[in-house]
Amino acid sequence: MHFVIGIIFSAILVAQYLPLLVAPYGQAQYLYFFSAIEAKSFKDLQYWLSGQMVPLLEPALRKALWLPLLGISERAMRMPLLVYGLVLFSV
Repeated sequence: MHFVIGIIFSAILVAQYLPLLVAPYGQAQYLYFFSAIEAKSFKDLQYWLSGQMVPLLEPALRKALWLPLLGISERAMRMPLLVYGLVLFSV
């Protein structure tokens, strides 16, 4: 029963998130994403993001996992958030 409820909630969340896949991103999100692309090492990534006062884990995961997996595209920018949301609600 819990599995069925989880599937229903996941479907509702995906249906609400799909229109946002075509919504434009703001300048802060692009700066956050491109700092993960342009950083040559994790030390550079830490230096670039220290002025933005953001956590380092998410851009580090983008650099180590998502960019090699999905490449540099709009999909690579948006897909990790969908996956994180689905994992969060499936736990």
